[in-house]
Amino acid sequence: IVGYKLTPTSIKKMVRRNNDRSDDSFVVLTSDNRKVRIKTLILTAHKTKHSNSTRLKNTMIKKLTEEVKKINFGNLVDKLISHKLQMEMKKFLTKIYPVKAFQVKFMGLERESIPGQETEEVAEEAVEEVVEEIKEAPKKEPVKKVVKEVEEKVVEKTVEKVVEKEESLPEEKAEEAAEELVEKE
Repeated sequence: IVGYKLTPTSIKKMVRRNNDRSDDSFVVLTSDNRKVRIKTLILTAHKTKHSNSTRLKNTMIKKLTEEVKKINFGNLVDKLISHKLQMEMKKFLTKIYPVKAFQVKFMGLERESIPGQETEEVAEEAVEEVVEEIKEAPKKEPVKKVVKEVEEKVVEKTVEKVVEKEESLPEEKAEEAAEELVEKE
């Protein structure tokens, strides 16, 4: 699981006249050091003054950040799906101002914290470079030989780029990752 998302139709059903809507988006670190983007929605029971909605927003960000820092990513997803986190936050925020609903519209890993994503991007770059080389090369060789050479070149270039980007990664693991990506394609 990479994220959680609420459908726009369910949000439309919740929003009615004579109550205020407050949307917010921020990034939080979980206990297992994963960056998570959370987009929230607070619906108040009545029209509110700007100062009250600001206080609600600031309190919500502070409390939600504390809660997410205590748990890992898997537990966060479980709490969101079971609506435990939303209910806890609603009870907490209602003490400040009457809240009709508190929802997490979106929760997902930030792009840089998705494992394996950089390797895929590097592999794509390597494939593009090899394709350009093939276009420039003379077309006298048999197809099977060309395909084998292309696979070898893609693996070599991917390993080089992965090692450049991730020097702490041993070359053997980089080669394995590159070969897996080539097999997928």
